[in-house]
Amino acid sequence: MRNVTRTNRHKLNLVAVKSYFRLQTAGLFGVILNMKVYDEPEKTGASKLKTQTALLSVIVLILVCAVLSVSQSVVIPLLFAYLISYLASPVLTFLKKLKVPGALGVFIIVLLLLGAAYLFGTFLFERVGAFAKEYPKYHAKFMEILESVTSRWKIDPSRLHDIDWTKEIGSRLMAFSGSFVGFMSKVGLVMFFLVFMLLEQGSFKTRLFKAMSAERAAIIAEAVTSITGQIRRYLQIKMTVSLMTAVLVWMVLALLKVDFAITWGMLTFFLNFVPSIGSIMATIPPIFVTFVANYPRPLPVILVSVALLLIQMVMGNIVEPKIQGKGLNLSPVVILFSLVFWGWLWGIPGMLLSVPIASSIKIACENIEALHPVAVFMGSAEE
Repeated sequence: MRNVTRTNRHKLNLVAVKSYFRLQTAGLFGVILNMKVYDEPEKTGASKLKTQTALLSVIVLILVCAVLSVSQSVVIPLLFAYLISYLASPVLTFLKKLKVPGALGVFIIVLLLLGAAYLFGTFLFERVGAFAKEYPKYHAKFMEILESVTSRWKIDPSRLHDIDWTKEIGSRLMAFSGSFVGFMSKVGLVMFFLVFMLLEQGSFKTRLFKAMSAERAAIIAEAVTSITGQIRRYLQIKMTVSLMTAVLVWMVLALLKVDFAITWGMLTFFLNFVPSIGSIMATIPPIFVTFVANYPRPLPVILVSVALLLIQMVMGNIVEPKIQGKGLNLSPVVILFSLVFWGWLWGIPGMLLSVPIASSIKIACENIEALHPVAVFMGSAEE
């Protein structure tokens, strides 16, 4: 009987232990299940919030692009005035050192810029108008060349009618040559914005330190100074290199007796501000004119092509990097994307503004801790 009792007790103890572990295990799973139940709504809410933030960012970006596209008639002159202020501010500082009052200094600068813009615009539109008048002759000769090539190689001429872009160029040239008043009105709007920017030049930092804490104001002032210094250096070097390139192109084309040599030099000066593709765009018109004027002789075309290619390669790949030094430290991919985006949004003015805008965004991101990774990705590999 005692053995039976002991055996029963052992069985009861085993049952109790098993029941205890079952209860503990059930309680543990219950806690885990409860945690999962409570965590799932939090995770779902966080993912929904991220999705909503991403969608809102896309919507805001689309709206900003739409606003910039609609308001380009005001925004583009404002940005050009902002860039010109970088070049004009040292002149204003110099005039102040000569004890010239600030308002009078601004008036002198604006008057000089207006006079220079008028003389330059008059000369530019006169040259473009002269080429527009001669363009029908080049177009007719080009069509003759096209017909001879198609008959020689037995190509169906109807296939080439769809890609006849020469008429479109002629109409655009005539429209551009007659828009001098529109050009001067845009210059006037740029000068209007420039007046206020130059007048506010000295008081910006003072009001900045009054508006916020000294530490935060110092960070913003440093970022603005960095943006100003880098873009001013970029514009000064770009203008110098572009002017040197334009003079070389004009001299070489005049030596090779290419028609409208000075016009192509001016075109080179402007298009040299367009990164990557500007130098290519500047070489196409003089080569085209040389080809049409000297067909079927290949030597003049070869000489002009080689000369322009050498000038662009030496100035763009040797002289400018040597002068520019470290430069703006922008990734080539960022420059290309900025060129495509702003060119798509604003056309040629957007291409001219693409590098200064990208540089300003990069420097701003460098001074905002949360956006510092963006600045790193925007920078060049050597940075």
